[in-house]
Parts: sequence; structure tokens; C-alpha cells
Amino acid sequence: MRSCVESGVLYGRPFGGVSILVNKRLQQRTEILCCSDRYVAVIVGKVLIFNIYLPCVGTPDRQSIVDQLFLEIHDCMNAYRNYHIIIGGDFNTDLDKHNQTSLAINQFADDNALYRCDSLFGPRDKEDTYHNEAQGFGSTMDYFLINARNAVSLYEVIHRGSNLSDHSPICIKCSCVCLSNNSAMHNDTKGAPNGEANVKQLRWDHSNLPLYRDTTELYLYNIYQDLQKQALDDSGTTHVIDNCYSKIVKALNASANIAVPACRKTFISFGGT
Repeated sequence: MRSCVESGVLYGRPFGGVSILVNKRLQQRTEILCCSDRYVAVIVGKVLIFNIYLPCVGTPDRQSIVDQLFLEIHDCMNAYRNYHIIIGGDFNTDLDKHNQTSLAINQFADDNALYRCDSLFGPRDKEDTYHNEAQGFGSTMDYFLINARNAVSLYEVIHRGSNLSDHSPICIKCSCVCLSNNSAMHNDTKGAPNGEANVKQLRWDHSNLPLYRDTTELYLYNIYQDLQKQALDDSGTTHVIDNCYSKIVKALNASANIAVPACRKTFISFGGT
């Protein structure tokens, strides 16, 4: 939103941003980890909460924005592995549809053992969360993902009451652990000085793309040759596939370490007093 305002006169409707409201009674147990245009991350007790707003269809570099956002979320989640994770917001895609964005989000959920809260309570009629009255169109675009499925006791799409938005609110009820103070939360932070999450962000705008291309070509070609040999040997077992996947990830990380500079993600942190 800030970049839109700074670029000049606004035309049309820019995206609105995200926020999280926390009850004042939980202020001493709440910590803000990150605030950006498209996601906010806070800790409440032993729960790490993300509120996200993903780009809609037609947004320039949509998939790159989605990939970068979930990369940052993944890095932050790794710093708080023992916490309950809740990711909610406007995903701007139907996760039951077959498209690039939905496939990427579903893969992220699978890789990180996250569950869709709208699917936790058995078969139920799918409810639209987005409504376009002018076109008579509705879709499900708003979701909650959680890593502790047994912690959720309620999921609801709220249709009652006054609503000036084209989205219906969604709500979950879940149990959480509240600590006595924020120092306990800092003690669980792995490898982060002063209790801050050590989240790195790749600066592709300052990268050496020709070098990255050459290094990935070198690393991945060797993996490709191994795959050809395994295909001839008909040895495509689960172990072989997992090993190949691990090699590809290591190759891409190694190439990025060589050709793409990284900086520490800027956080806005307010500790309890």
C-alpha cells in the first residue's frame, strides 16, 4: 500500500493490507514479529499467527509474490517450531481448483503438515466466502491453516449481521497455551539473538542472475544424469525420489548462496512491559 501511495495519484482500488487485533488482556503475552503490506505475524502465548493477503488474478508477478511470501513465512515458522501455527486470511484463490497458485499453497501446506480448518469436521457443504452480487458469483477464497488439528473446536463462515464487504468473515475457535511472560517465548527461539526471529530474505533484485543460471545448470545437470541412470535401472523407489528431491533443494540453495545476496528480514518488535 505504501508503494502505491508513494508512486503518485491512485487510480482504482488498491489492495487494503492486513492487521491483527489482540485482546488487551493478552498484551503482556503478545509479540509482533513482522508487519508488511501482505502479511502480519504475531505471537500470542505459544501460538504463532499469520494474517495474509495474497494477490488476485491479474496482479503482475503474482506467483513470484506468493512464492516469496510463503518463503518468508516458512523461515519464520522454522524459528518457532514448537509453537502452534495459524495462517489465515484472503488467499484470493480457491484451494480446490487446479491452478498454479492453489497448487503452490496446497504443496506448502502438505510440506509443513498444515490442515485446512474448513475440512477438519468431516464432509460439509462448501460455503462461499466471497460474493460478487453484480455478477451473481461466489467463491471460497478465505481460509485458515493450522498445524495442530486437535486444537480447533469450531470453524464457521459468518453470514449474520451487517457486512459492508464482499467477503464473509470466517472464524475458528481453538485452544492455546499462554505463558507467564514473553521471556519464555524468547527462550524457544532457535539461533535468534535478543529473541528475534532469524529470518533471511533473498535479494533477487541485487542478484547475479547469469551466475545463478550457470551454477544451477552445473548442479542440476549432475542430478539429471543420476535420474537418467535410475530410470534405466527402474529404481524409482520412495527413498530414491526423496533423495533426489533433497539434492535439488540443496543445489538451489547452494546456487542462491553463491549468486544471490541475503539480508535479515526487518521486524517490528514490541515486547511486553
